[in-house]
Amino acid sequence: MGKEKILNEFSKSTLEIFKEAKEIALEHGGKMSPYHLMAAFLSEENNLLRHFIPIRKIGSALRSEKMIGKKRVSNTIIITENIQSILKRAVKIKQKNKNKKVTPPELFLALAEDKKISELLKSFNINLNKFNAEMTKIGFDEQKYNKIKRLNLLDKYIERNIPGQCKARKKVMSVLRMVKLGLDIKPERPDGVFLFLGPVGTGKYSMAKAIAKYFSDGKFNLLNFDMNLYQDAWDFDKFLDILSHNIRSINGDKSEEGVIVFNKIDLTHPSIVNFMVDALGKGRFPGTDGQIHLFSKYTVIFIPSDKLSNKHAKIGFINSKGEINYEDYLRGISKPLLSIVDDVVVFRKLEPIELAKVAKRNVKVVLNRISKEYNMKIKYSDDVIKHIAEVSYDREMGRRGVNKMIDEYISLPIVNLFVQKGISNIYINVKNRKIVLEYGDGKRK
Repeated sequence: MGKEKILNEFSKSTLEIFKEAKEIALEHGGKMSPYHLMAAFLSEENNLLRHFIPIRKIGSALRSEKMIGKKRVSNTIIITENIQSILKRAVKIKQKNKNKKVTPPELFLALAEDKKISELLKSFNINLNKFNAEMTKIGFDEQKYNKIKRLNLLDKYIERNIPGQCKARKKVMSVLRMVKLGLDIKPERPDGVFLFLGPVGTGKYSMAKAIAKYFSDGKFNLLNFDMNLYQDAWDFDKFLDILSHNIRSINGDKSEEGVIVFNKIDLTHPSIVNFMVDALGKGRFPGTDGQIHLFSKYTVIFIPSDKLSNKHAKIGFINSKGEINYEDYLRGISKPLLSIVDDVVVFRKLEPIELAKVAKRNVKVVLNRISKEYNMKIKYSDDVIKHIAEVSYDREMGRRGVNKMIDEYISLPIVNLFVQKGISNIYINVKNRKIVLEYGDGKRK
């Protein structure tokens, strides 16, 4: 069987990994080896191995001269006999599993049988039985593999972009792994129903956006309902009408995924809460258009109002360790709502060092965008980040405070300077506990 004919047996995701391996090989002389294929599996986009092997350690080992060699760009790719043997083994594994196409896990198992890769894995005391068992559980299914991939990327994204919420991240990811891989006992229900609690500006809405980023089909699908608009019994029809227009019907696209946020849930009328409890329990509801609408494949998140969140923080309901006092908690949240929630996720108050991480990332994003759009040169001192974090902490505004300060004291003043005076070279500093913009001969704004 020729190489091209073999590759026709491979799924889209598997071909992407093979293509990446070829790119790595071209950067190192063009002669493709099993090590190049292993490196492709360890990349951030393909790291289905993350929970099974120490990818960083193995990645470091692969980058050594002995395994991959020095960088030497080539325009010609040579597929070695070793690689061809691996591809043929992958096809045999696929046939044994009765799959239509070779999936990435099947290609990896074929790769692991290569003598060099086998020795590499053994040197790290890696037993692939766990990996094989997990893949067998999901039937080496292509769609489920892609979901594992997205779950891993989501986990890493949350860890990097929502600092200080390790416990919250682990709770959310634990439920999502179960429901997204089809291991829940009621698949007709939403893919996770969460109640997010915590002080203002701790990353609750950012967590919802992160889930929508990785679990929306084709487009960013985040529905946000302000439940304080439905505080009276006669608001039910209005709420049902809006819900019917936004949630897919049984005749719609059944593959659609997304996130639904019900904000300020503590302010809505009890009759609407009771309706939601029933609808989420069944995973469906009759809409005002006469059709049945489905909640399955959506992740549903309830977030209390800022007023209740601040009250929880003041009474010590949520302490610095993220521990919860259910007696105080039940005072503000409807009991029927609790019966439908998969997990209560507590977001703790962020410390200055964590707010500094948020500030540093957001300042960098904003300044890069402004610099690119207006062709400006902008620098800032480390004191700016420290100041933003400390003021946001003192005002108890968390991430919101960080973003507000960036808009008020950095973004808008810089744009105004450029538009009004044509200033394009700016240094952002802190003097007398105030953010100042320096330009020209040291003038400040």
